[in-house]
Amino acid sequence: QKALKGETVIYVNNFDMKDGKNKFFEIRYTPFIEKNQVTGVIILSQDITATKLSEINLIKAKEEAEIANRLKSEFLANMSHEIRTPMNAILEFSEILKDKVGNNPIILDYLSGIQKSGKNLINLINDILDLAKIEAGRLEIVYSPVNLLTLIQEVKQIFTLQTSNKKNQF
Repeated sequence: QKALKGETVIYVNNFDMKDGKNKFFEIRYTPFIEKNQVTGVIILSQDITATKLSEINLIKAKEEAEIANRLKSEFLANMSHEIRTPMNAILEFSEILKDKVGNNPIILDYLSGIQKSGKNLINLINDILDLAKIEAGRLEIVYSPVNLLTLIQEVKQIFTLQTSNKKNQF
């Protein structure tokens, strides 16, 4: 009726075929116009099964990717908590040991290395969580000054043990 009134109408239908398969067809009803008057309807159909199945698979893949992304974010949040708790204990115990060992500079240096490495690990965990926030569009950037000399000294302290074990100089 709409095509007879001059409107092109498009339908997509799913048909059960005699061979037991389902096929999608696009059916287009186009007005046939003679002498500025609609005198009939042209009906065209096209098998769009491959396109429709690709569309369905794409939607399914998108949903699965969203589920995987949500699960990844939940995993990161849980792992963050599971790593932070023992790391905070390590940092607290190393602080207690610093008070107990006296003035032995070598042991104090080792304990200081433990603390700096632990804090760096917690910062790394925070960075990983920031990635999840970036993906969710919820990251707020906060700029802060950095003491370059302190940063270089911390890096040196982290790698000094490894380089000396390999007989290298840092």
